[in-house]
Amino acid sequence: MIKRDRVVLGVFARDDLGRYLRSFETLRGTGRVWMLFSHVNVERGLNEEELGVLALDAIGKRLLVRRARRALPLRYGQLTHAKAGHA
Repeated sequence: MIKRDRVVLGVFARDDLGRYLRSFETLRGTGRVWMLFSHVNVERGLNEEELGVLALDAIGKRLLVRRARRALPLRYGQLTHAKAGHA
């Protein structure tokens, strides 16, 4: 069972990719994380799901992927702590 106080909602930042990518940084040092991508935007040649997975792969180890019809749940472990000078 997932506790409500442990749930982090993503950001809606289709016009600000920097903000979108920074939102993943808040997960550093949290240990295991489940991520659910749904309602993915693929406008202007950019796929939010692919970008998000790349960002998460950079800070954690992908443990599980379960592709669903309209969603992509992923499980990550060992999310690294922020590097010096990064937040």
